Amino acid sequence: MAEVASVENPNLAAWRGRRLPLVDSEPGAADLDAGVAAERLPGLADPAERARFVRELEHSTRRIDALARLADDPGSVDMREPAEGWNPLPAIVQWTRTGDRDEATWLAYLTTAFGPDERRGHETWYGTRVLYGGFGEGRVAWRDVADDPASLLELCRRHASEYARLPRGNHRKNEPRFNPDHPRGLCASVHDLVALADAHGGLAALMSGDDVSADARFERLMSQIRARVISFGRTGCFDLLILLGGLGLYELAPPRLYLAGSTGPLDGARRLLPGSRPIRDLDDTLSAVAHRIDVPLQAMEDALCNWQKH
Repeated sequence: MAEVASVENPNLAAWRGRRLPLVDSEPGAADLDAGVAAERLPGLADPAERARFVRELEHSTRRIDALARLADDPGSVDMREPAEGWNPLPAIVQWTRTGDRDEATWLAYLTTAFGPDERRGHETWYGTRVLYGGFGEGRVAWRDVADDPASLLELCRRHASEYARLPRGNHRKNEPRFNPDHPRGLCASVHDLVALADAHGGLAALMSGDDVSADARFERLMSQIRARVISFGRTGCFDLLILLGGLGLYELAPPRLYLAGSTGPLDGARRLLPGSRPIRDLDDTLSAVAHRIDVPLQAMEDALCNWQKH
């Protein structure tokens, strides 16, 4: 593997300083529970429900911390080429550290497009690995896709039966996956992504922009990707930007929960604050709660989604 240079992750300092004690020590967990209780959220009036919601917040925060640690140390084993049992997350960081943020961003996009297969006994990143590995024909690099977007569709057509079997994660479970030519499928989405990147001078240039802040960049990209990249709606955009920010590729921070267009997080918000409220009011109120109890907005969004399932 080429030497992996150190790259400063602007998101790490805050997460190290504020997040790890929250989940690694009893006082931190107690403080979080007390903070949630002080908010007097109607949906958490039952202490058992409040405890379950706090656990979801802790679990979500741990996942954020895990990304931050991986951004800090992706390991010395070269993970850039996909192989059986492979994990794309350290590979994304390694591509970044070798100076190819286009490839790192492309792999993050594919990782989000497929999502993790959470079924017991299944390879977590099988879908991403098989597609990124070109169904055994060789890695599908961004430079090749950007030069000829139709090449991906041709590849998937050659392997149509295997393409149809590629699993999708929970957040992408409704994506069409049986026909490479589907107008809302992966290949059409990639075609849109290439066009959007071309209009901004490249994929990394699109993501970097000249934004004045991390939350302004997040807001711009949520708007641009949702409007221009088919099938990558609210959830796909949010997940992608959280991944890119969490792994330190770009300074990205959600300024709010983006409940509009969501399903699980919006259902969770309505359970926490029952009654007839505009979605933006729910978003503003619970974003403010997250700030007051000192948890990342992405942890609140994730916890709302997972808590409401039970």
